[in-house]
Amino acid sequence: MRDELQKLVNTLNALCPSRNYISQYLLLVPKDYPTIHDLFPEFLSDVEVREDLKKILGIDYGYQVSASGDTLSNHLRNFLFKLFDLMENPTLRESLCKLLGVSDNALFNPRLEWIRARVNGVKSDKKDGPTSIKILQVLASTEEPYEYWRLNEDLRKKVGGEDEQYKKSLKLCEDLYLVTTQSQAGKPGYVLSNELIKYLDTVKEIIES
Repeated sequence: MRDELQKLVNTLNALCPSRNYISQYLLLVPKDYPTIHDLFPEFLSDVEVREDLKKILGIDYGYQVSASGDTLSNHLRNFLFKLFDLMENPTLRESLCKLLGVSDNALFNPRLEWIRARVNGVKSDKKDGPTSIKILQVLASTEEPYEYWRLNEDLRKKVGGEDEQYKKSLKLCEDLYLVTTQSQAGKPGYVLSNELIKYLDTVKEIIES
């Protein structure tokens, strides 16, 4: 039974976006076509591959690339989001660890792994990565007037560098759902995403190393 359970866990793990490029693709839509093309040129540059994936996954291509309706893409997205939640359940994790004979740290956490994959991916980007990491560092260390939030103008000053590079790096953070827009007291700004805040210690380990 332990072997069979391990096979199931391994199969679920293999579907997770940190380990599966197609799952990554599906969890980063909907997005406008140029953005998703820049993120996944392998899926969209080749017309034949693009059309085959459209038929297999049920992806809509228009101004936006999206997954919707009774399609493999939409069902897989929903399944992965639910798996993220389930694998954070303490009772489920405790029972799995007991039956598999592993520690909690050894048992996969798909949401945490997906966060690590995105933040490490940004960090390894030699062009836009340094400024993107600076944006995350500034927000992660912000406590006043609101935790992990800054006015756009204030964030821009703190990050420094060229305006064009700041805009490109900020967009990359938004595209990967690392930061999101949020207004406070009627003023527009940016805040770390909820999941990054949830695993802030892990995020800080990556961006500060």
